[in-house]
Amino acid sequence: EVNCERRQLELEIAFQPSDGTNLLMGDAIQGTNKLAKRLVTKPDSSKRISWDVISFFIVMYDVLFIPLEVFGLARLPFSEAAHYLSTIFWTVDIFATLSTGYHSHGLVEMRPAHIFMRYARS
Repeated sequence: EVNCERRQLELEIAFQPSDGTNLLMGDAIQGTNKLAKRLVTKPDSSKRISWDVISFFIVMYDVLFIPLEVFGLARLPFSEAAHYLSTIFWTVDIFATLSTGYHSHGLVEMRPAHIFMRYARS
C-alpha cells in the first residue's frame, strides 16, 4: 500500500506541468515541438479509429488467405494485388503506430520520444 501511494505521488510529480496548471484525466501530454504536435495523432481520433478498422479487415484477409498459400493455389490478379497492398499496409502501419499517442495513467501521452520508447519495448 505504501508503494502504491509512493508511485501515485511520483506520477503526480512527473506529470505536473511547469506552468502550474493541473492535468485532468484524459488530458494530453505534449512536447513543445510544433511539427511533432501536428504529426502525432490522438489514439481515439477518427483518423486512428478508421486506420484500426482497415487493419481489422486486412488481418482477416491475412488470416484467411496466407494459410491457403501452403496448398500452392494459383494466384489471381486480385489476390496478387491484395498481397502487395497488405504488405505495404503493414509497413506503413509501423510509422502510423509511431505517430499515435497512447493512454498512460489516465493521460494521453503525445510526446514522440515517449511513444517511440513504448513502441520499442513492445
